[in-house]
Amino acid sequence: MRTALAFPVVALLLLLPRVAEAKAPDNRPEIIVQGDWKGASHEDIQQVLRSVADQLMVHCPARRLNNIIVTPCEGVPISLFKKGPHGEYQVMLSARGTFWAQYAYQFAHEMCHLLCNYDQRKTGKNLWFEECLCETSSLFVLGQLPAAWDKEPPYANWKSFAPAFAKYRAELLQPPERKLPENVTLNAWLNENLPVMRDERELTERSKRVAAQLVPLFDAHPEGWETLIWINRGENDADAEFKAYLQSWHDRLPAGQRPFVERLQAAFGFDK
Repeated sequence: MRTALAFPVVALLLLLPRVAEAKAPDNRPEIIVQGDWKGASHEDIQQVLRSVADQLMVHCPARRLNNIIVTPCEGVPISLFKKGPHGEYQVMLSARGTFWAQYAYQFAHEMCHLLCNYDQRKTGKNLWFEECLCETSSLFVLGQLPAAWDKEPPYANWKSFAPAFAKYRAELLQPPERKLPENVTLNAWLNENLPVMRDERELTERSKRVAAQLVPLFDAHPEGWETLIWINRGENDADAEFKAYLQSWHDRLPAGQRPFVERLQAAFGFDK
């Protein structure tokens, strides 16, 4: 589903004393790490994934998720529809070793699927947008972690890794494929590409390009993540035209959350 650059942990720093992590949001789900990660401990991976979850859950105070079991996989990262023995979400990541930026990128994507009620959705022509939101989530979290780890890293000696997340995000956003063609609006580009995107079920270069346009909006208005509580809950979401899909999502929201989706609609060039 995606490729990621890596930033290895310096072995010497792993030997230094550690301190307790910062206070978590009250609604952070428990993250249970299992399996062989080729050189990284369950505890260290858990700390990274908790940091990722915190960057999203702090903006979703009304959202509660079941606990999450995280295991390694050889293919693309995925959130399984099958739940764990106690109703846990099951997430599989392909990151290995101590490449924390890759773990963050992948887990933020899967966390967004959970927030988007992925297990309630119906297959249809708007699945590309969920993938777009999940890629936006990855980019957003990579933008939040540098300040979070600089101020209160999971361990005191991990503070020096904070800039790696920003560097990774910058490199992900650098390719020309992430940018709109010169003098082309998102609305014009979408009108040209939407017929193909309606058939896309996984992250593609097209949904990555849209995500790059949306991440500044989420950076500026992180409260927008809470609107995902209401996504994938419409009766006609699978078959609705994209403009109507966004409007249906907007109309389900509490009044105080609607301005964010209105900004999103405006970004796509849709009149309310």
